[in-house]
Amino acid sequence: MAQVQWLKLYIDIFDNEKIKKLLRNRDGDSYFRAWIQLLILAGKSNNKGAVLLGENIPMSLEDLAKVMHKTLPKLTTIIQTLCELDMIFVEDDTILYIISCLKNIGETRVY
Repeated sequence: MAQVQWLKLYIDIFDNEKIKKLLRNRDGDSYFRAWIQLLILAGKSNNKGAVLLGENIPMSLEDLAKVMHKTLPKLTTIIQTLCELDMIFVEDDTILYIISCLKNIGETRVY
């Protein structure tokens, strides 16, 4: 698979209702940064929006917390919020996917 080299963000990202909702949370900047980090990790994996270590190893929440410099409880709350907003989903309690990854990783439009 070709490596993704960039992430496209539109200048109206802060007009997106889901992003607005993220930012309204206590520590909203931290939620937003986590979202961007997940987009980048999915881009590095380049596997249909999956957040993986290497080519096919799912990243555990503990792995993600270390990579993203978050406590496990904080990251768990952020992940739950992103799931509620239909921005991500977790398959079989193991693989985290970015919903509409092609939109988010450069093919068309980003949040």
